[in-house]
Amino acid sequence: MRRSTMFASKKDPAIRILSTSSSSLLAVCLVLSVALVPAVQCEGHYSIVGAKLLRPNSEYHVAVTNQDVSEPIRFSLAITDASSVIAKQEITLNTGETRLVPFAIGDISESSYKLVAEGLSGLTFKNETDLEYQQKSFSVFVQTDKSIYKPGDTVRFRVLVLDPNTKPLQKADNISVHINDAKANRIKQWKEGKLVKGVFESELTLSTAPVLGAWTINVEVLGSKHNKVFEVDEYVLPKFEVTVESPGITTFKDGKVKAIIRSKYTYGKPVKGEATVSVSPEFQFHYVQPFAKDVITRKVIPIDGKGSVEFDLREDIHLEGDYSRNIVIEAVVEEELTGRKQNASAKVMIYDRRYKMELVKSDDNFKPGLPYTAWLKVSYQDGAPVQDQTNPVEVKQSSFESTTSVQNYTLDQNGMAKLEINTEVNSSYINVVGVYLGQEFYLHGISKAESDVDSYIRAQVLTEMPLVGKDVLVEVTSTSPMKYFTYQLLGRGDVLLSNTIAVPESKTQSFKFPATFAMVPRAKLVVYYIAPNGDMVSDSKVITFDSELQNFMKVSLSKEQSKPGQDVEISISTNPDSYVGLLGVDQSVLLLKSGNDITKQQVFSELEKYEERSYGFYRRKKRFAWNPHAEHRDFSTVGAFVMSNANDPPRSAVLRCCDDTDDLLDIRVAEEDRIGSALEYAPSTLSSAPISEGPVVRKSFPESWIWHTIASFSGEKTLQKKVPDTITSWIITGFSVNPIYGLGLTQQPRKLNVFLPFFVSTNLPYSVKRGEVVAIPIVVFNYMEDDQTAEVVLHNDEQEFEFADVENEVVESNKVELFRQKRLDIASNTGKSVSFMVKPKKLGHITIKVTAKTKIAGDAVERQLLVEPEGLPQFINKAAFIDLRAAPELTKTFEVEIPKNAVPDSTRIEVAVIGDVMGSTIQNLDSLIRMPYGCGEQNMLNFVPNIVVLDYLKATNKLTANIEAKAKKFMEAGYQRELGYKHRDGSFSAFGENDKSGSTWLTAFVARSFKQAANHITIDEGVIDKSLEWLSDHQAPNGSFPEVGVVSHKDMQGGSGSGVALTAYTLIAFLENINLVDKYKNTINKAIDYVYRNTESLDDTYALALAAYALQLADHSSKGLILSKLDTKATTDSDSKWWHKPIPETEQKNPWYSRPNSVNVEMSAYGMLAFLEAGLDTDALPIMKWLIGQRNDKGGFQSTQDTVVGLQALAKLAAKITSPNNDVTLTAKINENQEKRMTVNAENGMILQKFELPSAARNIEIQATGSGFAVVQLSYKYNMNVTGEWPRFVLDPQVNANTNPDYLHLSVCASFVPSAGQNVSNMAVMEVGFPSGFTADSDTLPSLENMPFIKKVETKDGDTTVVLYFDSLDQRELCPTISAFRTHKVAKQKPAPVVIYDYYDNSRIARQFYDGPKASLCDICENEDCGEACSIRSQKQRSSDSPSRQPTVEGTMQSGSQTVSVSFFTFLLATLLVRMFH
Repeated sequence: MRRSTMFASKKDPAIRILSTSSSSLLAVCLVLSVALVPAVQCEGHYSIVGAKLLRPNSEYHVAVTNQDVSEPIRFSLAITDASSVIAKQEITLNTGETRLVPFAIGDISESSYKLVAEGLSGLTFKNETDLEYQQKSFSVFVQTDKSIYKPGDTVRFRVLVLDPNTKPLQKADNISVHINDAKANRIKQWKEGKLVKGVFESELTLSTAPVLGAWTINVEVLGSKHNKVFEVDEYVLPKFEVTVESPGITTFKDGKVKAIIRSKYTYGKPVKGEATVSVSPEFQFHYVQPFAKDVITRKVIPIDGKGSVEFDLREDIHLEGDYSRNIVIEAVVEEELTGRKQNASAKVMIYDRRYKMELVKSDDNFKPGLPYTAWLKVSYQDGAPVQDQTNPVEVKQSSFESTTSVQNYTLDQNGMAKLEINTEVNSSYINVVGVYLGQEFYLHGISKAESDVDSYIRAQVLTEMPLVGKDVLVEVTSTSPMKYFTYQLLGRGDVLLSNTIAVPESKTQSFKFPATFAMVPRAKLVVYYIAPNGDMVSDSKVITFDSELQNFMKVSLSKEQSKPGQDVEISISTNPDSYVGLLGVDQSVLLLKSGNDITKQQVFSELEKYEERSYGFYRRKKRFAWNPHAEHRDFSTVGAFVMSNANDPPRSAVLRCCDDTDDLLDIRVAEEDRIGSALEYAPSTLSSAPISEGPVVRKSFPESWIWHTIASFSGEKTLQKKVPDTITSWIITGFSVNPIYGLGLTQQPRKLNVFLPFFVSTNLPYSVKRGEVVAIPIVVFNYMEDDQTAEVVLHNDEQEFEFADVENEVVESNKVELFRQKRLDIASNTGKSVSFMVKPKKLGHITIKVTAKTKIAGDAVERQLLVEPEGLPQFINKAAFIDLRAAPELTKTFEVEIPKNAVPDSTRIEVAVIGDVMGSTIQNLDSLIRMPYGCGEQNMLNFVPNIVVLDYLKATNKLTANIEAKAKKFMEAGYQRELGYKHRDGSFSAFGENDKSGSTWLTAFVARSFKQAANHITIDEGVIDKSLEWLSDHQAPNGSFPEVGVVSHKDMQGGSGSGVALTAYTLIAFLENINLVDKYKNTINKAIDYVYRNTESLDDTYALALAAYALQLADHSSKGLILSKLDTKATTDSDSKWWHKPIPETEQKNPWYSRPNSVNVEMSAYGMLAFLEAGLDTDALPIMKWLIGQRNDKGGFQSTQDTVVGLQALAKLAAKITSPNNDVTLTAKINENQEKRMTVNAENGMILQKFELPSAARNIEIQATGSGFAVVQLSYKYNMNVTGEWPRFVLDPQVNANTNPDYLHLSVCASFVPSAGQNVSNMAVMEVGFPSGFTADSDTLPSLENMPFIKKVETKDGDTTVVLYFDSLDQRELCPTISAFRTHKVAKQKPAPVVIYDYYDNSRIARQFYDGPKASLCDICENEDCGEACSIRSQKQRSSDSPSRQPTVEGTMQSGSQTVSVSFFTFLLATLLVRMFH
């Protein structure tokens, strides 16, 4: 290029590669630094063309041409970095010959690279150019089964790692993947994810309370990072979708705009209800908030699948002036049956005129002297062509220097006309104006092509739709005759083709090339020749190919319409030896959020990135430089360099950093994603034969249905899948990865409509109490063409309930009814509701089975209704450690103590035996305690026991894959939840960011537990280190760790232990993090010193137990002394030993003190751990026996800390005394003539053997013989429906005056009862139950959380109980108000319970009951069920009642000729669909 004998200096700042932040501009803003040493021996030219980008692990091609040198030229080409030659080739070329020289580029790293070319003979020269490193050498795609997940869902994902040709990347066998939550905590990682044909697949189960927000899947392959975002949120799936459209074109002349609102269920049927349609001008500025009443206009219209409304542009929308602009139409559709809402909006352009005119150019620029084609296109504003053969279009062409020429054209049927453009103008711009029907349209003009020389060449692609596998025809035209021309074709950042074509002194010549997949989605062509005077004449073009992938993936369904529960065949066909992944998702999920799947558009936009410059992990500074060597514009446009001895283009004095190349970027508008498009429902052809068999019962309602992988595929396969029971549409897609053909995607998602033209749905309350009467609401839908008469039957085969009648309300009837049926007339395309009143007889889950049949159709649903005894359950557990290692036989006696006033028939008694101390714990890992655990400390219960169990089972060689998977799953969920309680500074507290600061106690607990878990699951080490750092920063100068957060456990965080307990506890966390002991040596030594100094005079047993364990762990010289001091404070009886808090004089008779107590368990467990750490295993055995007796029936204790520490102590000793040859025979004598034998041996040691005893049993004698040991436990429960004895809280629930039968307002006042100097409770929890049929009004819960003394509010048992957490309570009375709706009709309700208790001291508790709004059978019956017994007055009263918060929905029901008006609840239809689908 440049004739120069001097090399460009490396230090010349003007020659360095330019870098700007916009990579698309960069691809075009190339500044070449090329130097040339010519020593031309004979006339003629050469050219060397290559891509500017060099990427690792790829093949790189350089096109070399001997243009017209008569002798063969020997070329040497080398790619070098700063210090060495990476690759080198030599070739010899004859005159007019072009060759593509390949270079294999290995795993090179970022550096400055050059291509150095030398002419060794025939023509001697040396020339070099800079190449730019581009790291991108492969693509990563991530597919998830959904884009949005609920807490508790499983996230399934696949990672595809493909080369630039979409084949599996050869160089990568493993990848590293980790998932971060929305607070950037690392939740799970796969360090060595194995790729199978380029695909890695795995899953993560979310906890039930994860951090909500955007989570990321992070993938690292060969040093480069990629990620995919998914959303975790609490949501309800939309059951219907709404669309807004405005038909036709609206102009200001029309005066009005029409909006059509459509709404249909995901299964395709129309939605009935009303639409609120609002319209306003679109505001471009976000700070103009269109909330002013005069800006937004609303209209309410009825809708039945479709509704329409008109707005006046001037009156309603207040549009002034006639310039085109958008208005926004929003519609909120409320479904009539359930009151559920869904919204949609659309922008509608209001035009100033009906038509638009555009200039369609064959090229961006004209070249003087070369023919130029342009088309005129006249269309309506919506793009439809104007077909007008009578009115001509007048076109005026003008330029700055020449006069205007005018010509008339007639439009063809496509609304187009071919223009004749005169390019022989001495101007750089041609201006074009069109006139149609008297209106002028200013069209984009045509610019002259910038050229560095006087001649021009033009390449034109003649093939209309270039396709892979077919030839592409290109015509080259020139202003002066050519002898030859050379072309190069670049695709994905590399030269693919190159050739020199001889031309017999002509101005036009065409050539063909075969299209390959490497040219998809677009290729860049450059054509040039070197004129006799040495000028290089060139042109460039972007060629867009019809985008198809090389591999194919066909998925077809055996039917497009299915009923729930039927089998559907999915046929797959692709190239053999492919990896196939299938995905099937409920369309409702995609309506909520799409973007989870891999789409063709995504793949092709990824392939285009291979042409762009990329950056490593740093960005170079943006620099502008005067261009020292003017470039050949056409080459830089296609991302190439050219080295040649042709003339340099003349240098312009303008700073040309970035040519304006917008017109070169070929923008293809992808087809819109069809996923959310309209659903069509074809009426199913129903046979008219009567149905003989009973209808199938629907039970399965997932959101993601198919996630199916075939790692080695034969080519054709048919899968059989059972269609889920959700009435919706399933969207099914698939991909295929093949080592030879690369990636294939399904062309169009397959849609399976799951629909029942006739179906039934019911919605039950969470639970009812025995003796209550509940109305079971049933809705029957008829989407068939004709009206139907259905027999609706409620079955009672098991006799679990009796049907209730108003007449028998006073006199109980004992007749046996196996079913009851009602006849229902349902009009076509509507739903109808009916209800049955039942009174459950049996406790536990009873089956509610409903069938609805007509002559030609039928459906059935089965649901479970929970029936509980009235009152509150009380659980008692008594356990004993049967140790036969010393004595051959042993007798134990248990007494069942049931209070006289317990609820009749509520007693359940069972005896269980197991040969392993930890057995019952292992079986109940998910339910160790019965309290809720909504705070950060209590959540650790989901976490720590699993670690204890895994460590224990590993130590005793009893770990099975099943238990390990289960425990790890719970741990992963607990870990995710716990991170929600983390503060930004690394500390943790009971209610996370809701607390003012972190808590010393909880932060130590988390750091300690996370460390123990790190052996089993992914734990972010940084989280532990940051926690310990925070603790270290908060250590007091005297070495203690004061509690800087809220005190929720007094014995641990304060109390008489003057900080020793908490300091010892925190010290344990540091000592157990062995890898960080050195880092925190100073902190640890100060704490040990503090604990030792303050223990000698310590009287607090709890603190002493913790200190004894901490000093044993620290191996301190005083450890023996402190342990013997603790030993003197122990209480012992025949074979047990424990420590307990002193019972105040006033509380001596408190029955709660005789129950297992959390604090006593905690300190005894610490005492036991201290003995074990000291190696005194035999001394620890009596403590173990006592601890076993304190456990609940689930293998946990009462609260969280006692469960965590108690299990740790038990597991530690149990692992040491485990006996492989256990053989124990137990006989349980219940009374004189009843006994039960059980054996425990090595075979069944881990199995919990349970049997139920008669509820009247009161004394049970257990005799044991044999060898080894076993744990035997007696657990019983009974219900109490009276106020609790010895209350330690004042508790007063009051139903407020504004309560009505459908809405409950309840105030619950509570305060703490002080005793023996204790005036404040620990963290307290209040559980408020509602009467059957009521559920919490969730809208009122957030205002409760805003009250200063309430830290957290949650609901449980299907929103029928509200749980409130208080930091603590004192003598001041607090009175939160709680509200609930009646959502189900229940009569004769039993009183509802309220309890409050101290979380860390279960001797402090209070229990009360209250009555909600009363209801009789007359209040819940309907129509004929009400009979004569219900007076006319009460019917009138009932029809006028309506919930205070919700409008009455009037529906009409026909029963014979009588029409009855039904209030809101009948049509609680609703609740219908709500649970129907889920």
